[in-house]
Amino acid sequence: MIYIPDFELIKNNESIFGNSQSTIYRLHWFNNPIDLINGNVYLYINTKKNLLIQELQSGIETIKCLTADVLIKEAVECPIEIIIDVKYDDNYNIDDTRNNINYVISNYINTLTLGTTLKLSDLIIVIQNIEGVSYIDSSTIELRKIYNDAVKIIKLHSYEYFTLRNLVINEIIEN
Repeated sequence: MIYIPDFELIKNNESIFGNSQSTIYRLHWFNNPIDLINGNVYLYINTKKNLLIQELQSGIETIKCLTADVLIKEAVECPIEIIIDVKYDDNYNIDDTRNNINYVISNYINTLTLGTTLKLSDLIIVIQNIEGVSYIDSSTIELRKIYNDAVKIIKLHSYEYFTLRNLVINEIIEN
């Protein structure tokens, strides 16, 4: 018995930006053209691939030992958000201190390696040692993966890395 598909895959659009290739395909049904979402006969599929990973994998394949099986995988971003309440030292400029907090925390996050663990207690130590910070309210500091609940520790898989997506610095004002 020969199976004849009732659809065709049509390459609709392809673009390359930096080291990423994005391709959009249309899936077109010949018989029973039902697309409940759009009411038409096409389903669009968008694929992305990292050309640098593909090039590296090809390079490894040409020089690897015959019995070795090497698979190159792309690292996965883990975007995080940090919310802190800070009391600024009166002897320092608030804007300079705020910029310094942004700089120090961003650098700290960027120096963490793949598969590392980020602890709330480590962040508190980093922030308290920033010049111009009088103190932080450690009971209100929040650490979370984007779109998740606040946690005290985030442990990554060996292929994941942190990126600081959002840093909110609230000023503590005392009467």
